Amino acid sequence: MASVAWAVLRVLLLLPTQTWSPVGAGNPPGDCDAPLASALPRSSFSSSSELSSSHGPGFSRLNRRDGAGGWTPLVSNKYQWLQIDLGERMEVTAVATQGGYGSSDWVTSYLLMFSDGGRNWKQYRREESIWGFPGNTNADSVVHYRLQPPFEARFLRFLPLAWNPRGRIGMRIEVYGCAYSKWPLLPV
Repeated sequence: MASVAWAVLRVLLLLPTQTWSPVGAGNPPGDCDAPLASALPRSSFSSSSELSSSHGPGFSRLNRRDGAGGWTPLVSNKYQWLQIDLGERMEVTAVATQGGYGSSDWVTSYLLMFSDGGRNWKQYRREESIWGFPGNTNADSVVHYRLQPPFEARFLRFLPLAWNPRGRIGMRIEVYGCAYSKWPLLPV
């Protein structure tokens, strides 16, 4: 009996597997995790306010050290936001955050909002939680979250809820994903 099971197993291992062509939405894991924000021009980033021109939203890309090393709003309160225009509707699969480079400025929790037109916003609910995302515990470590489920949007907003009490709001961010297509994967 064991030899029959072995033969069946060998046959199954030799069968050709069906290949899929990634056409957009629903890409297999690993095929939709390209950095989306790092290649965008500064004009794709906007915010509720900025502490100075060197703390503007255009300096908010992950791992960047230019300007003052990240976005910092004029006032640290719960009415601030950092927004990215991806330029077109994209499938968003993950986000990552850091604080302001070499500073005491970082966000310890935040909400993630998304929109297709930049006017009507929807909150991303992490596993049905309305409390948002835990953020950073220092300025330079990267906190990365895979979004389950992913979503499709052109605009994203990060809304800080809490930050280092001995500093200010400070953020550097990255968004991961791929081009969105309303068509599902097609067998090749």
